[in-house]
Amino acid sequence: MPATIRKGSSGPTVVQWQQIIGVAADGKFGPATEAATKSYQASNGLTADGIVGPMTWAKALSTPAVAAPKPSFAPNTPPPVTLLLVPGLVSKLLDVGLLGLL
Repeated sequence: MPATIRKGSSGPTVVQWQQIIGVAADGKFGPATEAATKSYQASNGLTADGIVGPMTWAKALSTPAVAAPKPSFAPNTPPPVTLLLVPGLVSKLLDVGLLGLL
């Protein structure tokens, strides 16, 4: 768990927190970071005190960012092939027996 940070803190842990809450990541926990922290805490059912302690870190680090979309086909298989049907092609494929293979 990262260290507890608050207004006046600075360094890479502050940068990490700023990236999580979406403020300019300058590594300095100033008024903008404090306000965004309180807003984050209030909207996540935490005590909005502006201090990023164990409860705030736990909530932030347990929240998935964005789920990746599921593929419409099985992984490690090529996507389905779409045939461009040219006039007369279907009858030619039927004549030579290839259409039944698709």
